[in-house]
Amino acid sequence: MALDEPVAVVMIHGFLSKPKTWDSFTDLIASDRHLDFVHVLRFGYASPLVRLSRLRRVPTYKDVALSLDGFLSDRAGNFKSVVLVSHSQGGLIIQRYLQWMLDEQRGNELERIRQIVLFACPNTGAEIALSLRRSWLGWNPQQVSLQPFNEEVSAAHRTVINRIVHAREASSGSCPIPVVAYAGETDNVVSPAAARSAFRDIGVLPGDHFSIIRPDGLQHRSYLALRGKLIAVRDAQGATRVNETTGTAEAGNVSTRRQSVAEETAPGALTGWKSYTNMMPEQLINVEEVIDEIASFMIDTSAPSALAVTGAGGLGKTAVTYAAVEKATASGAFTTVIWASARNTDFSQVDATAHAISSIYWHNVLETIAAQLGLDLFDKMIVEEQLRTHISCLPPQHRLLLVVDNLELVHAADRVIERLRALGLGRPHKIVATSRWEATTSRSDLDVHNTRIKPLDEATTYDLVRLTARNIDSDLAHARNEELRPVYDITQGNPFLVKLISRRYGEAARSLPRIIDELTDAARRTGNDVRHWLYDQSLDELALRTSAEQASNLMLAFCTRGRGGSLTYDVLREENPDVDDEQFDHVLEQAHRLGLVQPSARHTRYGIHSLLYEYILPRQDGELHER
Repeated sequence: MALDEPVAVVMIHGFLSKPKTWDSFTDLIASDRHLDFVHVLRFGYASPLVRLSRLRRVPTYKDVALSLDGFLSDRAGNFKSVVLVSHSQGGLIIQRYLQWMLDEQRGNELERIRQIVLFACPNTGAEIALSLRRSWLGWNPQQVSLQPFNEEVSAAHRTVINRIVHAREASSGSCPIPVVAYAGETDNVVSPAAARSAFRDIGVLPGDHFSIIRPDGLQHRSYLALRGKLIAVRDAQGATRVNETTGTAEAGNVSTRRQSVAEETAPGALTGWKSYTNMMPEQLINVEEVIDEIASFMIDTSAPSALAVTGAGGLGKTAVTYAAVEKATASGAFTTVIWASARNTDFSQVDATAHAISSIYWHNVLETIAAQLGLDLFDKMIVEEQLRTHISCLPPQHRLLLVVDNLELVHAADRVIERLRALGLGRPHKIVATSRWEATTSRSDLDVHNTRIKPLDEATTYDLVRLTARNIDSDLAHARNEELRPVYDITQGNPFLVKLISRRYGEAARSLPRIIDELTDAARRTGNDVRHWLYDQSLDELALRTSAEQASNLMLAFCTRGRGGSLTYDVLREENPDVDDEQFDHVLEQAHRLGLVQPSARHTRYGIHSLLYEYILPRQDGELHER
C-alpha cells in the first residue's frame, strides 16, 4: 500500500567503502511489496585506501557532514520523512552532521528525520589494527577520527546523546530523533560496547563487521530490523497526519487501519508466537463461548488490561488460550503477539516466594519475551531494564499481546502481572496468564479479570471420546453413551484424561468390553483419580513397544528442561545417544502415538504435558514409575 508521503532512506557507507556496499539492502527493499513507500538514496563520499594524487585531499568528517547537508537538501529536499541509515564510520558522519546543525541553530530543520539506524558504528573508536592503520594510513584524517576516544568524535557523540536522543522537543538547539544502534555478533572491528555506547535503543545482529549489512534474504535479521523501523516510521506518519482544513486527525475506519497494520508489520510479529507454545492446534469442542469471551477481553481496550485463564490441570487452558489468541490476532487489534512459558519447577511449588519470581526462571521468561520482540540482550543481568527501555520506545500505535503460560504457582499470576506492569506493559497492551489459581481481583492496581475453564459435561465428554477415537480409528468412535459412562465417572470431564484414555486404548487395540472392564476396575481401585493408572499403562505400553531403557531415557529427557519446556529434535536426540537414529525415531513415534509426547511447531519441537511432568519428576531414580 503506497503512501501519499513517501519515506526517503538515505544510506551512508563506512571507511574505505563506497555506496555499492548497500546493494543487498536496496535489492531486498525493492523486492518487498510492503516497502513500496521507501525511496532509497545512497550518499557517497571519498574514502580511499591509497592517496592517488597530492592534488587531492581526503575529506574530514566535517567536510563530509557539510556535503551530507547539501545532499539532503538537493536529493531529499522534497521528502517530508527521512530515515538515515549508516554503516561503521557513516554513523560518526551522521553524528557530526547533527552536531553541526545544532551548533548552527538549525535544530528545527531536523524534524523530518524520523529515525536513525546505525550498523556497527564505532562510537568510541575502532582498536583493531590500530598500529598498522597509524603507520599506513596516518595521512588519512578519517583514520585519525576512527582512533579510540577521538576528542571531536566524542564531542559529537555527547551532543547527539544530550540534544537528540534525550531531547524533549524540537528547537533551534535540539531535536528528538529515535536512534537505534546495532552491533555485529561476531564483529571484531567494532565491539558491542563501542557500537551501543550510551544509546538507549540497542541490539545485536548476526554477522561480522561487513556481513551485518549484507542480508541474504527477506528473513535475515539485519533486514528485518531495518524493515521494522521503516514500517514504524510509515505507521507513525499515518497516525499523526492532520487534516489541514479541519485541524483534526484524518478519519478512517479503525478496524481497517488495524488490519493494515497487522498485515504489514514485520514478518513473524503476528505468527512467530506459535513456535513458542509447545503445542499444535487441536480440535476443541464445547468451548466456543469461552474462546469468544477470552478473545473479546483481549481485544477490548476498555476491559481490564490483564486476564487470568484459570482451571485445574488438564482442562485445556493452553489450548483454549491459543485459540483465543488466534481469534484476537485475526481481528487486527494487535501489532505484536508474544507467548512465553513458565517452564520451571519453581513455578510449581506450594507457595510463591520472592526468590522464585526473581530467580533465573523468571529471567527465562523475560528472555523469551525479548527474543520475540527482536531485542538482543547485551547483559542478561539487566534484562528488565533493557526490556523496559525497548517497550517505552515503541511507537504509540503499537499494541502488544503477551501470554505467559503455565503459571502453576499460588499467586504467581499476581506477581508476574505486577512485574510485567513495571516493564511498561499496561494499557493499551494486554497480558494473559494461564494458571491453576485465580489472580487477585481485589487489587485495583492489577487491573485483572479471571476466566475459569470448567470440565466438560457428561454429553460433551462422550463427544470428545468419539472425536478422539475417530482420529485413531478406534472402536470407541461408535460406542453408546451408556457404554462410555465409566469414562466420565473416572475423568470427571477432564479433557486431557479423556483423550489419554481414548488414544492409549485405541493404540493398544483393546476391545470395547475390555476397555470398560479395565476402566471400571481402575475406578474401583483408585477412586475418581485415574491419572496415575493411565500413565502406568501408557508408559508400560511404550516400554513394550520399544524397551524399558529407551522409554525411560526419552521421558526423563523432558524433565531436564522443566515444566512447559520443549526440545528440538536435535537436542532430544543428543539426550538419547545410546540408540541409533532409526531406533530413536521409533521410540519418539510410539510415544507420540500413545499421547505421551506432544509435537509442536510443525513437528520441530516436542514436549510433555505438565501433569505427566509432575508424575515423572519425583521418580527420577532410574525407573519411570513405582510399581
